[in-house]
Amino acid sequence: MLCIVVLCSCFWHAYSQTPASQEASQANTIPPLYATAQRFMSAGDYANAIIVLQQIIQQYPDNQLYQQDLATAYLMRKDYARAEAVINSLLKSKSTTARTYQIAAEIAEGQHEDKKAIRLLNEGIRQFPQQGALYTQLGLLYFNEEKYRPALLSWIKGIQMAPNDPNNYYHAARTYYYTDDKVWTLLYGEIFINLESFSLRTAEIKGILFDTYKRLFASGELSSVPLPVPGSRPANFREAFLQTLAKQVSVIDEGVTPETLTMLRIRFILDWEKLFAADFPFALFDYQADMIRSGVFEAYDQWLFGPAASTAAFREWMNLHAQQLQRFLAYHQQHPLQLPGGQFYNDAQFHFQLNNQQ
Repeated sequence: MLCIVVLCSCFWHAYSQTPASQEASQANTIPPLYATAQRFMSAGDYANAIIVLQQIIQQYPDNQLYQQDLATAYLMRKDYARAEAVINSLLKSKSTTARTYQIAAEIAEGQHEDKKAIRLLNEGIRQFPQQGALYTQLGLLYFNEEKYRPALLSWIKGIQMAPNDPNNYYHAARTYYYTDDKVWTLLYGEIFINLESFSLRTAEIKGILFDTYKRLFASGELSSVPLPVPGSRPANFREAFLQTLAKQVSVIDEGVTPETLTMLRIRFILDWEKLFAADFPFALFDYQADMIRSGVFEAYDQWLFGPAASTAAFREWMNLHAQQLQRFLAYHQQHPLQLPGGQFYNDAQFHFQLNNQQ
């Protein structure tokens, strides 16, 4: 059922899944009647949406967008036979899109043919390797079957191939929370919050992020991490991250709070830029460094950790620092985090643990 929510959102973002030339062509041929179909779909009146879409398709029989929407409407009515008939014709087309594979997989899953759904999504990924939504849906399919390792591996691959898609970060951060590796919950969680900054999912990940920092320092794990040595190069990005973090551990002697995390993270970035930034470029750390230089990092960390640490304390901080918060929010809107390719360092070495309260 989680995947059906993904499909419903795809109805409204269908153009993002089409090639540019097809998108431009469809944009120039959208009939006014299509708005009526959209209204029926958004209201859950799929029977009337089907009636209208059938009329539109008679006028535009080669338009994949309308046929995809028709298949989605049949799917939502659980009329799998008709949905499959529509989508199979699109799968045979040379100009098929990633969304077609998403819908086809949903139809298969609705018929309890999970192996077929997995096959379809993998076919879609082979054709559209940079479409993050396919990895998200494949991971959800595995997750719903309680196959957590392949689910997480799918989301990790989605992060590698589509670095600016927030969905794979969201699911990976939540799932890493239940492994023995806290690093990627911290990094993927913060990246997600910057890509999707004002939603219920954002609030959830803020809580996970703050709790993971507490768990990391409470576990004593950093006490066994060697401190960074100038001129040396750790084996991998993860080691470099932990070494730089371990150097600042004394800052947390008075506990993990938004204020102590701000001090720790500023020192972390200053050391990272001197020691490892050249070997391991990472857009999130560059973004944090820019906020430090722009004077908005303290407000950013309050926004990031304050609600999870203490709602009352964060409310008081906002009352006392309203201008500082507004300055950060303006900066955040004007300078969104952009993630380039080629900054993928995850070796996918992790173990799930039954108790994540370490």
